[in-house]
Amino acid sequence: MFRVVLPALFTAFLVIQTVHAMRALPPVLERYVLVADSWKLHIKRDWFGFGPGAQCQVEVSRGAQKLLLPIDLLFLASRIDSNLLCTGGGEGKMIAYLESVQKQHGRQPLVVEVASLEKGGKLFDAGLWLMDDSSQYKSACQYGSDLLNLDAARVRALGDAIEYRRKLVELSDRDWDTLSQRRAKKLL
Repeated sequence: MFRVVLPALFTAFLVIQTVHAMRALPPVLERYVLVADSWKLHIKRDWFGFGPGAQCQVEVSRGAQKLLLPIDLLFLASRIDSNLLCTGGGEGKMIAYLESVQKQHGRQPLVVEVASLEKGGKLFDAGLWLMDDSSQYKSACQYGSDLLNLDAARVRALGDAIEYRRKLVELSDRDWDTLSQRRAKKLL
């Protein structure tokens, strides 16, 4: 019996390790958080209506500043529902998520996490959420805020959703300025 069970367990362990390794995301070396006054999603599905051929972009702006960013659906899944990285089907579900966000166009500002896998490298959208002060603050009070890099206790110390939003907008203003400077340097 052990001759059959042990090799089967060892093989299962290797398969699980391989699947885990295939779903590991590379580290983000550059990260910005933007609150967009105006935004638009561009969703182009593949021939089958979903999947790896889908190409999505988000166009965000603040005043005269504009950015058009490709959306990385795997990174987006890690921000929205990290279980999808292990269970699969994440791209189709992220397209559905983007379509639900798109239906709210013009009703709320959009919070966008911009990332790069190398310093000064190509930027992409790693996460996006409709700005909803009360639910974002409530969640951050319980779990912390990755966007603001604050643990739950520090979020609660802010006192309320209005202060949370103020901090988010303050960070966004700095990041919009940084990206503007980054763009100017590349044009020189």
